[in-house]
Amino acid sequence: MKDLGVEVTFETESDAVEKLVKKEATAIMTLPKIEKKSIIEAGLSGRLLPHKVTRHVIPARPLAVNAPLEMLASKTMLLEDKNRKFVASLRARRLTRRPAGAVIGNRRYDEEILAFDQKLS
Repeated sequence: MKDLGVEVTFETESDAVEKLVKKEATAIMTLPKIEKKSIIEAGLSGRLLPHKVTRHVIPARPLAVNAPLEMLASKTMLLEDKNRKFVASLRARRLTRRPAGAVIGNRRYDEEILAFDQKLS
């Protein structure tokens, strides 16, 4: 569609329908529903699915967690120590909660947002 000069945006279903009703959009294009079995088969085979076809809605979405890859990949640190260090790093940061439906950047989140600020001095 982009190659044809059509503006393509990604919206939640309810936002897309609202834009259509308000005449802020002239059409909605959706992908067919993909069953869980197909997602598992794709993952096990290494086959990539198209962008945005799977969506995971969880009760609250943490953002800006930013765990150091060196720590996560460490083969010398025990998992329990990694978990303890990770939790301590989160506790040292300010947490900002945003309600379900918040828009951050150009994305709308249907779940509550838990955003972790950078480490406090």
